[in-house]
Amino acid sequence: MVNFLRKKLAVVSLAAGFAAAITAPSNATYPQGTLTADAGTYAPVSLGTSITLNACGSTFAGFSICDLPSTNKFGIEWFIKRQEDAGWTNWLQQYTYHQGAVAPNLQKTIATGAGTVIDIPGTYFISLHVISYGDVIALPGGGYARGGTSKWDDSLTFTVSNAAPVTPPSSVPEPLAALLLLPGFALIARRERKRRRQAAIA
Repeated sequence: MVNFLRKKLAVVSLAAGFAAAITAPSNATYPQGTLTADAGTYAPVSLGTSITLNACGSTFAGFSICDLPSTNKFGIEWFIKRQEDAGWTNWLQQYTYHQGAVAPNLQKTIATGAGTVIDIPGTYFISLHVISYGDVIALPGGGYARGGTSKWDDSLTFTVSNAAPVTPPSSVPEPLAALLLLPGFALIARRERKRRRQAAIA
């Protein structure tokens, strides 16, 4: 009976140790991943053209967020603001994405012009908020780091100008077209001379 109890206790201890080995790494062994946010840099544009918001300069544990095996443990928020609108609540538009919606919106193309968020000329900037959830996150190459922080970044300002005017087609005939008209002018002139001669005879 004593041997049976010892064996049972040994099996229970082994099972408990195995469970601890499985759960312990997720509790304490992975380092905290450093998170940075980079809202990107944007060149001046004309109304009617598009802008691609780019968060790929943002990093987690030293890797571009765009290079991570999965961004399902992240959230991002894009904000569009005019330079003259001070304060965090005066943005023109906010786009919020979490988990599976993050990856396709790390690089997000938006239109400008009538009927869009950026509909008038001016100076604008982009804000980006990146959130990593408090969980273990896979890194490129098989490593892991723990999330649980968030970061903000503002882009440098960029200008949006009026759309370039459309140049109307030239109404001046090309030289070749003018040459093609010469026989017609000559025929008209000949008929006019003939009509005048007939009028003089009559």
